[in-house]
Amino acid sequence: MSRANASGQAMRIVLAAEPTNGGVLRHVLDLAEGLPRRGFRVLLVHSRRGVDGSFAERLERRADFGYETASVELQRAPGLHDFAATLDLRRVIRAFGGADVLHGHSSKAGALARLARWSRARRVVYTPNGWYTLNPELGPTSRGAYQLIERALATLTDRIISVSRDEADHAAAIGIGPRKLVVIENGIETWTPEHVARTRAATRARLGIAADDIVVGFLGRLAPQKAPEVAVRVFRRLLDERPATRIVLAGDGPDGPQVRALLAELGLTDRVVWLPVANGSDVIPAFDLFLMTSRYEGFPYVLLEALSAGCAIVTTRVGGVTDCVIDGVNGRVVDALDPEPIARAVLAIVSDPGLLLRMRAEARRRAALFSVDRMLDRTAELYRSLV
Repeated sequence: MSRANASGQAMRIVLAAEPTNGGVLRHVLDLAEGLPRRGFRVLLVHSRRGVDGSFAERLERRADFGYETASVELQRAPGLHDFAATLDLRRVIRAFGGADVLHGHSSKAGALARLARWSRARRVVYTPNGWYTLNPELGPTSRGAYQLIERALATLTDRIISVSRDEADHAAAIGIGPRKLVVIENGIETWTPEHVARTRAATRARLGIAADDIVVGFLGRLAPQKAPEVAVRVFRRLLDERPATRIVLAGDGPDGPQVRALLAELGLTDRVVWLPVANGSDVIPAFDLFLMTSRYEGFPYVLLEALSAGCAIVTTRVGGVTDCVIDGVNGRVVDALDPEPIARAVLAIVSDPGLLLRMRAEARRRAALFSVDRMLDRTAELYRSLV
């Protein structure tokens, strides 16, 4: 049970988020749906812009979980419009009766939450869900400016939740004091072996993939952060060495046209099964090996889904990887964003059936460490400790 606030009512939690798709909103919706069962009154504040179908569908079920919603006008790029957005956020928090804890998610909503706290929230928590300062495409000047902003905003923050140990290490490296930091890893509802086997068979049948084929798959937004062009080049190298391997590319995004062109250029159009619209729980169980080529991450949910599906994992060294992948045990971690060493790591696993089976079994065992209930319980306890 949640501790009541000073007025004897259930603690009021306001969750603020700017993205309306992807892992950030999945995380926020897990909180919104799970916290009322732990005795909190919850308001989810989201952007009016770009609400995708899956997010809207979950919002429609809010009454089943007992949380409330509001929307404000948020834009990802910084500008004078942020002043109006901060006032709008203050307005909806006031209408909610104020917040015992105001919890901002991602850089934009996190910044506005901290600016909006005065006389509206007793405590403020921030979850970056992947520090923007990790973006390798930032130049030195821009990176330094964003680090300065994050350090300044940290002075207005009671706690900063890192969703992985890697993210916490980065926060400390950019000058955020350790007393502000707490690690609460992401979690999912672990899939049962029966669900995995049933989905694996159904998806493979739908895609024309035999039960004994070895499948290497990528699932993610086709955007610069995920480096899908690197994955495509890995596929070419893999098929050169093991032409019987089946390849699945799941996802779409702004880099979709470039990925399509690269597939054609490398002669892969008919060799790669591309699923522009795909849900991890429907697709990943069909994979034997999950490939991730991201440039930076906080703690991607697809890694948890790959563990739950019993996939060996080959990934670049980004946030969340050290929590999920023990190098050489349930996968391989590659330091360079280079198709050649990544392809060698994939080939070493899929060319050794015994190793592949052992890594897949280890993945399933590791999945048990990352449950959504554990994430919710630890977040609830943090809230209670602050008020």
